[in-house]
Amino acid sequence: MLQVGNRILNYNAIFLFLVISLFYIVLNYLNNLWLLNDQFYYRLLDGSSTNNEIDKFIHDRSSLAWVQYLLIPVVLLVKIAIVAAAVFGSMILYNKHASFRSVFKVALLAEIIVIFASIWRLTYFVVKGDVSVLDLQYYYPLSLGQIFEPTVVPPYLIYPLQIINLFEFLYFLVLSSGLAFLLNDKLTHGIKIVLSGYGVCLLLWMLIVVFIQLQITNS
Repeated sequence: MLQVGNRILNYNAIFLFLVISLFYIVLNYLNNLWLLNDQFYYRLLDGSSTNNEIDKFIHDRSSLAWVQYLLIPVVLLVKIAIVAAAVFGSMILYNKHASFRSVFKVALLAEIIVIFASIWRLTYFVVKGDVSVLDLQYYYPLSLGQIFEPTVVPPYLIYPLQIINLFEFLYFLVLSSGLAFLLNDKLTHGIKIVLSGYGVCLLLWMLIVVFIQLQITNS
């Protein structure tokens, strides 16, 4: 099992990071081209802003698009590092040993699952057509939130219901499996470590988002 794990994790992390970053940049570009385009903002701001104000907003947004694309690799790097740090810290608590670089590579592999979720979401909106702000706010593919009508869900529950989805389960499973391979350990032990590290951090983040939403709702 250790040899299999070593072969799986023996890849060029820089190359995969650049490929994933490129995927996100392309998806972001297509999202702006097909969904968040000029027509979308004209519909969104019609009645609350003049045509000149809308034109200026669209022009300013287009002028700063390159900044958005440049920030994508930075945000991705920070996200992977945080996930890896959470899992690495949990490993220390369980007295398991591996390099942070190896854990980072496991987290980077798991990010491929998020790419598939992003592709699914973009495809859904393109096929659906006539996307509203409500659609963008509420829809996440294969999530628990799709069971309920958006109008009956309190705003503070939107994010938790979106988090509980099939892609998040697969992401967790890839993290756990990769860690089990890395440590030459059982999958159940990998699950415990990831649950204690990444799982706890995800729960804390979800509670922070819920708290902020409650403050906004009650203000």
